[in-house]
Amino acid sequence: MEAARAAVKEDPFNLERLAEEFKANPEVVIVAVEQEPRTLEYATLECRRNKRVALAAVSKDGLALEHVAPELQRDRDVVLKAIANDPFALQYAAWEFGRVRRVVRRAMRKNRFALQFAAQELQLDKREVLRAVRQDGLTLKVVANEFRGDKEVVLAAVRQDRRSRWFAAERLQVDPDVVYEAGKRNAIAGVDDEAPVCQITKVSWTVDGGLRVDAAVGLSGQEQRLVLPKSATLGDLVKKLAVAAVGLGG
Repeated sequence: MEAARAAVKEDPFNLERLAEEFKANPEVVIVAVEQEPRTLEYATLECRRNKRVALAAVSKDGLALEHVAPELQRDRDVVLKAIANDPFALQYAAWEFGRVRRVVRRAMRKNRFALQFAAQELQLDKREVLRAVRQDGLTLKVVANEFRGDKEVVLAAVRQDRRSRWFAAERLQVDPDVVYEAGKRNAIAGVDDEAPVCQITKVSWTVDGGLRVDAAVGLSGQEQRLVLPKSATLGDLVKKLAVAAVGLGG
């Protein structure tokens, strides 16, 4: 056994080439997985049923939960240790863990994208979705399609991170309220961020007392004419200009 331990200590992937008796030996396998958790897949099923082996693997890499025996994918200690190491380990836990709100939230505290591995009833729970996007707007990328078309959810996401607008349903990407909220957080654009450019060139009254606004929109400076009712506010003008800029891609 010492020769086997020495072999996997030198290179943990040597476990794949060892005789079955060593792949079934917890002491040999633990030496391997403590260096490279993915080598757990080369252990025998009986060894992968060993809780001590499983904990050694998931403590190093939570995603090693994929290779532990099915009965240990239902073990609370093993699953929580795996999620603590990598929240995406939730995808390999027994299905019932994805239904436990406390477990899902624990995973999401480390990475909001873990929501995609929750049970369907939690993925379709608007309270959980709002909770997620309010803390990380980009979570909108992985929520159910129906929430990408939900204006309340999209606005909450955009207020947290303007870039999340591009994961909303197309009709909401150009919704004036959504564009306005994204624009409020885009006074100075970062690298690869869109910065709408608008220059008002002329303002005049309409016959009914409203405003006619001519503006050069986008980096190309394309002329646009906007008409607003007399009850319009400055915020209404900003929204229309932002939508016009987005529509031109500038």
